[in-house]
Amino acid sequence: MGFGLGLVLTKKILKVNHATISYRSSKNNLNSFEVKFPLS
Repeated sequence: MGFGLGLVLTKKILKVNHATISYRSSKNNLNSFEVKFPLS
């Protein structure tokens, strides 16, 4: 059990780097996150 800091830290890192995150869930309970960082 954590303190919920992972998403807060992730959001800050993505914001500083102008990156994005997306979440996808499927019917068979497979979940995935995609993080995209700009090349420049």
